[in-house]
Amino acid sequence: MAVYRDYFEAPMLAAGMSPQETMDASSAFARVGTPVMERQLSWLLGRKLEHNTFQLIVEHVENAVEAAGAAPPLPTRPPAICFVDLSGYTALTEQIGDQAAAERVGRLGTLLQELAHSHGGRVVKLLGDGAMLVFPDPAEAVRCGLEMVEQVQEAGLPPARAGIASGPVIFRDGDCYGRVVNLAARVMDRARPRQVLATPDVVAVTPREHARFQDLGPVHLKGIAAPIELSVASLLATTASLA
Repeated sequence: MAVYRDYFEAPMLAAGMSPQETMDASSAFARVGTPVMERQLSWLLGRKLEHNTFQLIVEHVENAVEAAGAAPPLPTRPPAICFVDLSGYTALTEQIGDQAAAERVGRLGTLLQELAHSHGGRVVKLLGDGAMLVFPDPAEAVRCGLEMVEQVQEAGLPPARAGIASGPVIFRDGDCYGRVVNLAARVMDRARPRQVLATPDVVAVTPREHARFQDLGPVHLKGIAAPIELSVASLLATTASLA
């Protein structure tokens, strides 16, 4: 209903149409547009189901291979997945309205694209008020995450938080799959506003001149069987003073 009023009814009224004319125009559009929207929604739901199914298959295969003791050797530096979102986005929409909040989230997408590119990574997909990113180098994922937290705040957006995990990733149709994807999402869920959390595999390959880490100890994450050691990443004092 809010979408109809904001993007259909309000523009027509603003253009000088009467309430009756807007209703007539909307009815005409519904006759033509409803079948199209139904096909689009069906396609979107199908893609979502396909994505979730493939992710589940990949995770089951990885678990089975590992349980059989046949896991292939990991590359020296596997890629990193980073999930990021904005804290307090719902409160922001109530404060400034849906359209203004959406415009700010649009700025977030642009900012993330630029930061990811500058660190050799890319945005895999935008997720409403957040995003999923992939980096060939986990250390660059950490650096990007720390810069992102700082620049999001400077851009007047709600505080950001990030979770980073490293490990084998399967690339398919521009998307990423595997246990590390689920792990990175769960790590982000535990992060507080303006916080970047990383798993041990990420910490181990991040030079200490890039960031410092504070150990949180073993943490239980939703959907993850065993506790995971997590660390909070932060800028070095010298780096922060130059920013």
